[in-house]
Amino acid sequence: GDSQIWYDIQIFRIGDYYVCWCLGKLTGDGCQSAEEFTLLAGFLSINGLAEDRPSYLPTQIVGNPFALSLDGRRFLSTDRIVFVHLGSFDEVSESGASDQE
Repeated sequence: GDSQIWYDIQIFRIGDYYVCWCLGKLTGDGCQSAEEFTLLAGFLSINGLAEDRPSYLPTQIVGNPFALSLDGRRFLSTDRIVFVHLGSFDEVSESGASDQE
């Protein structure tokens, strides 16, 4: 299968997040609105200290850069992901274009 990796992601709010994915278009004009991020790709927990990390979710330390990899098929360089805080759906952190492998 293929994989897609987003590098240097930083999230500055502690909490649990949905990772939502949008299929980009060859023209690059996709992924412009929240309605286009329809696929739930995973969950992520952002914590303040290493000791606070729950074992049941992939976790990162707040503010520390990290990379996220998704496995699948037929990824495009225009695909996007967003992180939606579970406590408030109106707050979204977007990650732009990725590197394909």
